[in-house]
Amino acid sequence: MVNKEISWLVTGASTLFIVGTDVFIVSPILPSLSFFLAWVNLVIWPKQKRSAPIAIRIAPAPTSLMLRSVLVTVFWATAMYAVYTYLGTALTEDSQLTSSQLASSLIAYGLGAMLGSLNGGRMADRWGAKNVSSASLLGLVVLLGAVGLLYQYAGWLYLLLFAWDFGGYAFVPAYQSRLSVEYPHHLGLIMAWNITGMYIGMTLGAYLGGPIYQVAGFSKLAYLSAAVALVASLCSLRPAPLENLATPSFWRSLSCTYTIFR
Repeated sequence: MVNKEISWLVTGASTLFIVGTDVFIVSPILPSLSFFLAWVNLVIWPKQKRSAPIAIRIAPAPTSLMLRSVLVTVFWATAMYAVYTYLGTALTEDSQLTSSQLASSLIAYGLGAMLGSLNGGRMADRWGAKNVSSASLLGLVVLLGAVGLLYQYAGWLYLLLFAWDFGGYAFVPAYQSRLSVEYPHHLGLIMAWNITGMYIGMTLGAYLGGPIYQVAGFSKLAYLSAAVALVASLCSLRPAPLENLATPSFWRSLSCTYTIFR
């Protein structure tokens, strides 16, 4: 159920970001929304008693492992937002879409993000957070390649944008749930790092996507983003850090054997 709760929170944030609203309308709404979400946070999240020993709770965070885990989110966000940032420009200039067609395409994109976020948590509950997050990234590789190939074909556009965001945003709640399992004693820190990694990826995608779009065009930008998503998917296949600690290496096993029989 925690995965499902995460997906509801992610859906609200992603939908507001993607659909967009006039700044004079959003400004008074945001404070009220913040208070509402704070109340929802207190109600939704279960009050858990810490059963771990104090020595474990105060142990230093495994910084290098956490950074490697967060890099997956950085790569994901870079791949997604390098394409999304310049999608409207490409659809207007290359596909010659009217303003109403452009609005419809962005609605399809937003619906995909909303439903992907909602169902990503549900699928993680059913099939496992690691399986869903890794499958989402592998699907993103294919879908970004398809966007680069077919974005000028209006007949495929709406379905393609919906599928891209449904598959892409299913990653977010699933991967957050995975991180919460892998770093249970540093949950607040890993969540903060993961959100920061997402913003870093958004910034990198928008910053690097501009020159690539100007020099090589939108299709090449989408293909390069698919390559970044492939890197993210390969990084996502790593074993869990807790499994690494629980499974002794060859040299550690050899050392233990020597100690026993010495």
